Amino acid sequence: MNAARTSTLLAFALAALSISCTTADVTRIGRAYPSKGAGCHVDVFPATKPPYPYEDIANGRAGCSFRSGCIERLQAEACDVGADAIYAFEEGIAQNSTFISATFVRKTGDAPEDAGNESPAPSHKKPSCSPPCSPGFSCEDGTCEPQCNPACAADEICTQKRVCKPSP
Repeated sequence: MNAARTSTLLAFALAALSISCTTADVTRIGRAYPSKGAGCHVDVFPATKPPYPYEDIANGRAGCSFRSGCIERLQAEACDVGADAIYAFEEGIAQNSTFISATFVRKTGDAPEDAGNESPAPSHKKPSCSPPCSPGFSCEDGTCEPQCNPACAADEICTQKRVCKPSP
């Protein structure tokens, strides 16, 4: 292989790597918890608060080429700080990079970590949306539904463009 072709392949490989690379900064704002380990489950609430009791434990910001990469990085960082969920996304784009800031939370109150030898109660958890819903949409039974602001009247529906129109 000649030097020019090797340089071209190397440049292409580096460019491909830079597409998937992400940066992240996490600042603890509450009590410190142990890591939950890589790949733990983290609930994602881009535009709403978690529907269970929680405490804020950290703020995080990820930068990447794609929104999904930022969310994955925030979830990984949440596992590292012992969080159960991320919420309240603030999103932006600068110099061809996407940035997402979120708050990391830990379940409290009636969400015990260990119930000893007791059998777990049956789960009545609603299906989550994957990928997470964009701002202005909420997850309803596993589907991202538009949320109009202000809310539509009883005889109207909220369209995918987040505009109220008369019900059919």
